[in-house]
Amino acid sequence: MKNLSFLMIASFASLIFFSSCSSSDENCQECHLAFPDGNGGEIAFDISNPNGGDEFCGDELTDVENPANAFVVADMLISDDGNDTLMPGTYGNGDGWEVHCEEHGDHDDH
Repeated sequence: MKNLSFLMIASFASLIFFSSCSSSDENCQECHLAFPDGNGGEIAFDISNPNGGDEFCGDELTDVENPANAFVVADMLISDDGNDTLMPGTYGNGDGWEVHCEEHGDHDDH
């Protein structure tokens, strides 16, 4: 009987542990499209995950920061400083655009 109780408690504790560590431990970050402003800085536009939400997680985070990939903007965006707009379209490294994500990648400013 003691073994059965111990086994049930251990199983329940394992279930709680694994369910609490699923997506919360996954590396999720907010990202933005950046374009050089000509003065050594950048013009930044916050982007949303096409799959929902404002964060990119796991493989989505790796994919969105990959310089070989382009990012599709579906709706007009306003820059972080409020001075510029970005029209819907596809933006990638070939056009001078880069995607930067907070605490991820090798962008010096973030």
